[in-house]
Amino acid sequence: MAKEIKDMRKEMEAMKATMLDVHTGKKFDASRLQLFPDIPKNHWAYEYVAVLAGNGMIKGYPDGTFSGDRPMTRYEFAAMLYRAMRNGATLSDKLLAEFEPELERFT
Repeated sequence: MAKEIKDMRKEMEAMKATMLDVHTGKKFDASRLQLFPDIPKNHWAYEYVAVLAGNGMIKGYPDGTFSGDRPMTRYEFAAMLYRAMRNGATLSDKLLAEFEPELERFT
């Protein structure tokens, strides 16, 4: 289990690096974004969430919150992967195979 988590973290870091330069070729400036009200600016994940939101990878909930304290569902993660691919991110074959049924719903 720990190896899978480390592998997933590496893939997420790679996705983040790719997303930073999507469309503009510039790093995203988190200070320009009105982020979700339930994520304080001093939260350890604030910058990561800001990058993902700024590049359209995550959208939050209809009430405007991010709800980062609850587990992400498999379908929410698949939606994030789909948005990443749509914006030019390259995903590993293993990740694509794992989420193939969910990703097919978006196409």
